[in-house]
Amino acid sequence: MKRIFIRMKRIIPPLIMLAPSIVGVMILYIIPLINNFSECFTEGVNEKVYVGFKNFTDLFSNKAFALAVGNTLRFYAIAIPALLIIPLLLALAAVRNKKISSFCTVAMTMPIVMPLVSVMLVLDSFFVSNGFLNSALEWLGMTPIDTHGDGFSFVYLVIVFVFRYSGYNFLLYLAGRVRIKKEYYEVAALDGAGSVRSFFKITLPLMMPTFFLTFIVTIINSYKLYREAYWIGGDYPNETIYMIQHFINNNLHSLNYHRLAAASVLILIVTLVIVGILFFIQSRVEVES
Repeated sequence: MKRIFIRMKRIIPPLIMLAPSIVGVMILYIIPLINNFSECFTEGVNEKVYVGFKNFTDLFSNKAFALAVGNTLRFYAIAIPALLIIPLLLALAAVRNKKISSFCTVAMTMPIVMPLVSVMLVLDSFFVSNGFLNSALEWLGMTPIDTHGDGFSFVYLVIVFVFRYSGYNFLLYLAGRVRIKKEYYEVAALDGAGSVRSFFKITLPLMMPTFFLTFIVTIINSYKLYREAYWIGGDYPNETIYMIQHFINNNLHSLNYHRLAAASVLILIVTLVIVGILFFIQSRVEVES
């Protein structure tokens, strides 16, 4: 009994301190998540009826959902590699040159600390119909670009997303690269290894944990895409930038909670699968290294 009392005396104070956070997580995350799962398999508002996987089958036959998924996958196939490669190259250049490091650090962190409205206003000053880009094109005698039209809005959304969130990845890469000891590169140079070989034999293997973390952070940030897409096209933009976030938000406005719940559960499952695969690959890489 005395041991139990001592253990309880140690456990109770931390639990009391954590109680507000635990209650907040339960109310804001756990309970809504459980309710969301129940909504996937039911219909009705006051009297809910169990319908099995009907909401999921209806979702797969929905044209708007198919359009949103296609656009989202196309966007991720372009934006995520750009967000992984461009900040990595800038971080490597920043480590090699202190002047570049100071400039890149300030330039890459500004979009992070600035409000989204300010970032979009800065970009719009370049890409709107009467912005700097179209003014330059007109001055050169070329046809102006409709950045909010079908032809360029998708490209504009990719530019906005990469510009907005590259700073996170840059800082992660920079921290991971700085941790690598200079002695490794000095020994490699004595063995005749060039910069390319040093990158693949030293930098890339040692930065692999940072790379996986950056990949996960990029996936998390991609769910914030709706704000940028809404700024460009509103609730119902042109078909090229109608994303899965638009589909979910529009179903929320129309009070179609069951379709919304089914779509969000699918996104959760896909995200967990991707993150699980990344952790599995990371564990295999660590074991082999």
